[in-house]
Amino acid sequence: LERFIVIDKRPEDQRRFWGIKLYPPLGYNPWPEDPDEREKVEAIYEFCSTHRIPIITHCDDQGFRGISAKEAWSYTAPSAYKPVLERHPTLTIDFAHYGWQYNQLQKSALAMISGLATGTPDSPWFHELVELMNLYPNVYGDVSFCGCDPAFYVQLANYIKSLEHDEERETVLSRTLFGSDFSVNLIKVESYVSYYRIFEKSPFGTEEIDRFVSVNPMRFLGLGD
Repeated sequence: LERFIVIDKRPEDQRRFWGIKLYPPLGYNPWPEDPDEREKVEAIYEFCSTHRIPIITHCDDQGFRGISAKEAWSYTAPSAYKPVLERHPTLTIDFAHYGWQYNQLQKSALAMISGLATGTPDSPWFHELVELMNLYPNVYGDVSFCGCDPAFYVQLANYIKSLEHDEERETVLSRTLFGSDFSVNLIKVESYVSYYRIFEKSPFGTEEIDRFVSVNPMRFLGLGD
């Protein structure tokens, strides 16, 4: 792996922040069929699992693309990481933008009607992500950019309340991370302060907000142990 990346040689207690960002819409396939390509991504996952290095992967249907939309979406969907997590179940990975889908063509009519009736997310990727959270201990989702819309927080809060079991609710609450996507979020909000104000006025209470902005991110980064 050291042939391809620069590795910080300082002692672990001196390396305070680290991680890898993946961006599937630019052509990154999380689990290629080609053996040579698979070997490359396996090296990343194995290294990150062994050394407890967190990964953030882009996970909404917008953003910058270097390939066709159809191919980009197939690589970006949380389900694309199922074989990755089956092979590396302790991998620490955050799905940025919480799997939010803006293109209505990717949603079934039933999902949209159900979401509208219950005030909960109608994005299939959101539900794929939560499913992965329930299966694997180090899967997270963050609210970056989708938090530009106050309705997102309302839908997320409604979804958590709708879960039947305390364990399911706790899983989502303990794996949600605050994020901004600055400065891209300025496309949708007037300022960085406005973005914070939207979060501050969300249905979540002080304890939950503290978990999203402090407790959970510290755990995700491996700094809370």
